[in-house]
Amino acid sequence: MKIFPSLNFEPKFLSDIESWHGHVFFARDIIQWTRPKIIVELGVHKGDSLFAFAQSCTEVRHSASIVGIDHWRGDEHAGPIGDAIYDQVHCTSREHFDKLVELRKCTFSEALNHFADESVDLLHLDGLHSYDSVCKDFEDWFPKLKKDGIMLLHDISSQDPNFEVGKFWNELKGRFRNTYFEHSQGLAVLFGASFRSRNRYSHMLLNPNSMSVYRTYYGLLSTRLRLKRKATNAKFPFERQLYDSEANVVDDAAQRLARILKLPILLHQLLAGK
Repeated sequence: MKIFPSLNFEPKFLSDIESWHGHVFFARDIIQWTRPKIIVELGVHKGDSLFAFAQSCTEVRHSASIVGIDHWRGDEHAGPIGDAIYDQVHCTSREHFDKLVELRKCTFSEALNHFADESVDLLHLDGLHSYDSVCKDFEDWFPKLKKDGIMLLHDISSQDPNFEVGKFWNELKGRFRNTYFEHSQGLAVLFGASFRSRNRYSHMLLNPNSMSVYRTYYGLLSTRLRLKRKATNAKFPFERQLYDSEANVVDDAAQRLARILKLPILLHQLLAGK
């Protein structure tokens, strides 16, 4: 089993909204190492995160149930969303992940009763970003998370003054074991009360010392992706060469860091006889 499949992960379903792009690599690794059976996403929009989870499950040949919930009407932060966006997400879902992904076109509250308490392994909250809305989403949906589950909360580091997820996270984080990433507008990772590290990867996620290195690693992968996309979209050859060259430098740094991060995992596997 690859220790860091994120290193060579090529996301295939990225939209023009880049705020979640930098976290697709963490999504790939978390699927690899935790194998969640039920994944629920609140706030799908164009599907960048939803399809990152789905592609990761497909690549690792992991059978899961992925449910994306959104009314696709838009809100004060996302702006209006037309039927064309939902149609595109639905088309991608049916074409590539027909037996893996289920879309529910409704409000979060309307979907709530369709899930039993403590039934969700991985819960991603990315709805309306006002303080009151984030509080309500958390209070409504946290009981649905398994005691050993993982919750993701996006936009904790957003600089948009209208986004208040960071304020909510600052109040919440002292109550749970957690970690976080600051790139790509920030992603909080909250662990359920009974979450136990079943492998060295998840153990290192819970270790503040190793997490600083993990943040650098995933930040490098995020930067590499951004530079590659700039190279692809460059109008002039010299621009493309410049971005490609910068992406190669960042890739080399990520490769070196991955080798360092692999050492304790390999040692743990060796001692465990795996």
